[in-house]
Amino acid sequence: MRKKIFLALKIFVSVFLIVFLFKQADTNKVLEIMRSMDITLFLFAISLYALSQIVSAFRWSLFLPHADIHLPFLKLVSLYYIGMFFNMFLPTIIGGDVVKSYYLYKFSGKGGNSIASVFLDRFTGFFALVTIAFVSLIIGYRYVEDTNIPLFVISLTSMFLLVSLIIWNRSLHRGALVFIDKIRLLGINEKFESLYNAVMLYKGEPQVLLKAFLISFVVQIKGVVIF
Repeated sequence: MRKKIFLALKIFVSVFLIVFLFKQADTNKVLEIMRSMDITLFLFAISLYALSQIVSAFRWSLFLPHADIHLPFLKLVSLYYIGMFFNMFLPTIIGGDVVKSYYLYKFSGKGGNSIASVFLDRFTGFFALVTIAFVSLIIGYRYVEDTNIPLFVISLTSMFLLVSLIIWNRSLHRGALVFIDKIRLLGINEKFESLYNAVMLYKGEPQVLLKAFLISFVVQIKGVVIF
């Protein structure tokens, strides 16, 4: 009975969000755009986007065996699409990651490892994005030197490098935890320590991280082609 109620609730929420999305859009404008677009290119972009999500799900699957989580690949693909759906409505792209972590925990019973796998999946994707942005800035600097883009890209890259050092360098990580401990908010220090320990499972698996990084570059390049 509980499962039926939960399923009905999920259907209701999904329909409500879709209706809400369409109500926020200018229907006439949407129809005008649809009539004027190249249907072949549109279908190509849709297919490429769907393939991109499947490739991303494969990247995520690389992290799961080392976290002692075993799920069929099709289940992971479905979770990835669920996460992408919620990304459209929840604040920031992190909203979908929370949903994916929850469902993975529900199926595996491993909370810390579930969050760590989703975090590393996002981390490797962001690494590729930052790298492409920084290299593009170097190559095309003369085209954007009079804009705020250089400052934004350099700030984003610097922030990412700092966070990466804090994550992967144990001394810096301990220092960050000492600072966080002073906040004493809802046991956040213990939660970060638990996540850190789960992430460190992959420190001795450089081949997994390398594969994930390479796949992330493929996904990001596909994103450029799609949009």
